[in-house]
Amino acid sequence: AHAKRPAVLLAGGIGITPLLAMLRHLVYEGLRTRGIRPTTLVQAARSKEERPFDREVAELAAAAGSAVRVVRVLSAPGDAVAGVDYDVAGRIDMALLARVLPFGDYDFYLCGPAAFTQALYDGLRDLNVADDRIHAETFGPSSLVRSIPADAGAAALPPASTEPVPVAFLNSSKEARWTPDAGTLLELAEARGLSPEFSCRTGTCGTCRTKLLKGAATYAKAPTAPHAADEVLICSATPAAGSDPVHLAL
Repeated sequence: AHAKRPAVLLAGGIGITPLLAMLRHLVYEGLRTRGIRPTTLVQAARSKEERPFDREVAELAAAAGSAVRVVRVLSAPGDAVAGVDYDVAGRIDMALLARVLPFGDYDFYLCGPAAFTQALYDGLRDLNVADDRIHAETFGPSSLVRSIPADAGAAALPPASTEPVPVAFLNSSKEARWTPDAGTLLELAEARGLSPEFSCRTGTCGTCRTKLLKGAATYAKAPTAPHAADEVLICSATPAAGSDPVHLAL
C-alpha cells in the first residue's frame, strides 16, 4: 500500500541531493513498471543561481508526465522571473504546503539542514500526520527529534546472525557469503560488484527497498522508511539469527 500513497519530497538547499536520487528511482522504476507513484517535489533554495540540478529535475518531471509535480521555492528571488525561474517566493513551511498541496494522504520525505527538517517534522506532527509517514535526514551531527506516542513501541527486532549466511542475488546470478564483519546487505552487494540504488544508508528514505525472496533480515536500529513484509531495506539490513540462505531480487 505504501507505494500507492502519493509522496511529497521536501528539499532544503543541498538536501535535494538524496531526494533527487529517490525521485530518479521513482521515475525510472515507474516507467519500467508502467505505474509512476504520484510525487510532488518542493525544492527550496535562496536564489536561482544557488539551486542545483535544475535540468535533471525538469527532465525527470517531463519524463513522468502528470505523475510528478515540481514546486520551486526561492527565498531571495532577486531578478528571477516568477512562473519561469521559480513558482513560489518564501520558504517551505506549513503555510506554503497548505497552498501547494491538495488535501490528501501522503508520505513525506524531508532532507535539508537540521533546523529545516525539525521545523517541518514538528509542523506535520502538529497536523496529526503519523510519525511513520514522515521520513527525514539531516546534515551534520544533529538528528531529528521525533515525537512518538508512548504506546507506539515497536516489536523487538530479532538479533543479527553471528554465523555466516549464504546470500544469492538472483537477478544478477551472483552469490556471496555474508559474515558478521561484512556489514550490511548493501555493502555485501557492492563487494560483489553490484550497484543497487540507495541514498541514505540509514533506512530512512526507502530507495534501496528490495524484494526478500527467502531468508530473514534484521536491523541494528528499526528503519523508518515503509516497506512490506517481503521487502528489505538493504542499506541497513543484515541476515537475522537462524536465517535460511538469503535470496534477494537484485
